[in-house]
Amino acid sequence: MAIKLPTPGAVLRQVVDGARAIARDLTPATEAERERRIAICMQCPLVIRDERPRCGVCQCPIERKAAFLSQACPDNPPRW
Repeated sequence: MAIKLPTPGAVLRQVVDGARAIARDLTPATEAERERRIAICMQCPLVIRDERPRCGVCQCPIERKAAFLSQACPDNPPRW
């Protein structure tokens, strides 16, 4: 099954929306929650496994996405 990557415009929208959400709420996830989220992401078939694993849906670095409570999994339905 080939993974369909989002268009550059869709990626830009995701980045801007994520940055706005983080700017509104800088509450960090607890270490346990961050690790739980990362573990879920690493089992996702959409993850892009390179030197810095990224979400295959929004292209965000997984460690950054999992670090803030204001962020959510962009998959439908969300995995976390």
